[in-house]
Amino acid sequence: MTIEMCSNPPVVIVNGYRIQTAPPIRELLDVIGKPTRVDTGPTPAPLRHRNNQQHVFDSLGIKVNEHHYTRRAHEIYIALSVEERLYGFSPLSAFAGELIFDGVNMQLRATESDFLRAMPWPIEHFIAGNWNSRFDGFFVAFQAIGPKLPSGRRSKRRVMVNVSISWPHDPNGEPPSTG
Repeated sequence: MTIEMCSNPPVVIVNGYRIQTAPPIRELLDVIGKPTRVDTGPTPAPLRHRNNQQHVFDSLGIKVNEHHYTRRAHEIYIALSVEERLYGFSPLSAFAGELIFDGVNMQLRATESDFLRAMPWPIEHFIAGNWNSRFDGFFVAFQAIGPKLPSGRRSKRRVMVNVSISWPHDPNGEPPSTG
C-alpha cells in the first residue's frame, strides 16, 4: 500500500488512485479492498439519520472516513503505532506501506522530532504532540505521544502514532448516484 500526498498541485494518491476532491466511497474501497469492519461510533444515529462510517482495514493499518450524508470518502487515517489503541476505530495493525509527502519517503516508526524534521511543508503546532499542515482545502494532521512509563506517566520523547489526511469535501453536496 502506498499513500502519497503532493502539495503542488494538491492531490492524494492511494495505490495509484488520485484524489483531488471527496470521491464516492465505493470508488476508494474498490482501490483498497474490503474493510475488516465498519465502525459507526458508540451512539446510534437519530431516526432517519446516519453516523459517519469508519471503514477500518485492520491488517493495512488504515481507516477511511465516509461522510454520513454525502457518502463520500473525506479522510484517510494512518496508524503508525498501535501499542495503545487511541480510538474504537483504531486499526489493530500499524501501517507498513509507504507514506510519501512531496517525494519524501516518511519514516513510519519515527520520533516526533525526526518526523517533523523530514516534513517538506510548513507545519503548525496545535497543542502538545499535535501538528498540522493545510493547503488548498487539504489538511494533514500528525499526532505524537510519549510511550507510557512503568510509573504510568508518559515519556517526554514522543513518537508518531498517526497521520490523518483529508481533502476538499462539500458536506452539503449530493451523494453519488447509485445507478
